[in-house]
Amino acid sequence: MLAIVLIPSVALLSIGIGAAVYLVKDGRKDKDWAEFASDTTAPAISMIEAFQLERGATLLYLSQVPQADEHLASTRRNSDSTLASLQQQGTKAAMRPEINDDMAGIQRLYQALPQLRAAVDSRAMPPEQAFTSFSAIIDTIVHGTLIGARVAPDAQIAVDLYRAVHPLRAAEAISKSATIGTTALLTNQFTATQLSDFTRNVGDARGEVTYAAAVLTGKRREQLEAITNSATYQQLSAMEDAVIRRGVVIGEEASAAEDAPSGRSSTNSSTGATTRRANQTSAVALPLNADDWGNAAGQVRTQLLELWNDQSRDAHRDAEAIGDRKASDSLYGGIAVGALTLVAFLAALFLANRLIARMRRLRRETLQLADERLPGTIRTLSDGEQIDQNAEIAPLDFGGDEIGQIADAFNRAHSAAVTAAV
Repeated sequence: MLAIVLIPSVALLSIGIGAAVYLVKDGRKDKDWAEFASDTTAPAISMIEAFQLERGATLLYLSQVPQADEHLASTRRNSDSTLASLQQQGTKAAMRPEINDDMAGIQRLYQALPQLRAAVDSRAMPPEQAFTSFSAIIDTIVHGTLIGARVAPDAQIAVDLYRAVHPLRAAEAISKSATIGTTALLTNQFTATQLSDFTRNVGDARGEVTYAAAVLTGKRREQLEAITNSATYQQLSAMEDAVIRRGVVIGEEASAAEDAPSGRSSTNSSTGATTRRANQTSAVALPLNADDWGNAAGQVRTQLLELWNDQSRDAHRDAEAIGDRKASDSLYGGIAVGALTLVAFLAALFLANRLIARMRRLRRETLQLADERLPGTIRTLSDGEQIDQNAEIAPLDFGGDEIGQIADAFNRAHSAAVTAAV
């Protein structure tokens, strides 16, 4: 009887404890994800900025701008430092099997960095190819920021992280257009291909900013509006518009445009078309020089990256809160299940002991009936004495349940034996 009661009770208790432990671990897993994602945000920002600066310095070096080699060396040291920091986080990521494939792709790209730099140092790589290669590295980092969104513990958290990526992409597009534009100003050459790439990146940046304004809410939308309404952003937009209106500039044309005042013909000995092109170029005044343009683009880029960081951290805090709530709810649920199971077990044990006590009493009284009362009755009758048959057949009373029915069966057997003896 105890085994019958004990087996389902222990099984129920084990299921309750197992479910509670699983839910607690699941809640802890959500919190661990939030902590991991939060720890990788700052290194990712530093890495993006570092490679954006190295990309710009690489283009200046390949374009043979004076003193570009010194600037390139410093940007590479900065890139290596941020790369080492991010690789430490990659070691932690190795413990998360759901993102191992993505991290392996990132590592392979970084392993190709020494060969890329060697080709740049020897000037065996065209500037356009170097620009594309470094942009691929940065795009990989941007793509890596979406890994966390894909494995987010909650759908709303994933949506918030995807919303955060739009300021990040806008910052990268601004960096690309500024790199192309400032290099063109410093080298006095802006080809049709460069103009096309420049225009495309300007459009990408503004499109991402517009879309971000539509999906961000609350403080983050206000933060974005503060960026776009700032004087720096307005100057940057005006500079981009002026460069697009200025159009293609090639070598001597750019020099003629800088030397010839507005409305006066250049004395260039080239063709008349070149002179007309120079006059058209000089008619579009650029509001910023190359240094000011780079500074303005850097400020806006940094502000957009900060917006991405803040939006991401909002999502991380929400994930931590969800994980804490899930873990605490699971713990309380586990305690409730354990308490309920214990109460059920104690109630079952009480009922089982009560049943066992009744069965033991039935056994005792039945043996007393068979070993004492019935033999006594038979001895009395054998001696020729009279008996009170009703007194001798006093029934066993155990109620109307199954045990009572068993007792009634013994009563009938005893009555038949006494009657036969009489």
